[in-house]
Amino acid sequence: GIPKGSKILLAQMVLIRTGRVGKERDSAKVPNMWVAEACNRAWDEYEVNAYQYAKDKFWKALAGADWGGDDPDFWPLYLAYGPSQGTVNVWDFTAAVKWWTDGKHENHGFFWHSDHNDYWDLSPMREAENIKDRPAMMVIWAPPAGN
Repeated sequence: GIPKGSKILLAQMVLIRTGRVGKERDSAKVPNMWVAEACNRAWDEYEVNAYQYAKDKFWKALAGADWGGDDPDFWPLYLAYGPSQGTVNVWDFTAAVKWWTDGKHENHGFFWHSDHNDYWDLSPMREAENIKDRPAMMVIWAPPAGN
C-alpha cells in the first residue's frame, strides 16, 4: 500500500514469541543473528515449499538456495539483520522497505533465517488466533513529491 517513490522514514518488523524461550535459546547467553534475504520469485504462500515457489514453479536449487546469475531465486542482498532479542523481537526494516518502494525492485517478500541456535517454531505467524500475536511491519513514510 505504500506508493513507489515514497520517502521511507522508518520501518520495523515485530515478532512476538509465544510461551517461554528455553535456556538453550536465551539470547543473552546464546547470541545469534537473523538475516532477511530478498526473494526474486513471486511465491504463493499456500503452495511454497523446499522444492517449488508456486504450483509447478520450481526453485533453481533446493529451498531457493540460488544466488547466482541474472535470475537468482534470491538476491545476494541482506535487506535486514539483527540479533534475536528473546520474547519480543524488533528489527529495523527501513532499508528493506526503501528497496521495495524505490520503483526498481518487485516486492516478493524475503527469506528470514538464522543460525542453528534460534528457530521460528516458537513464533505465531499470520494464522495466529490472537491478532496481537501476529508478526507486524510498522512503516512511517511520506508520499512522493507532488502527491
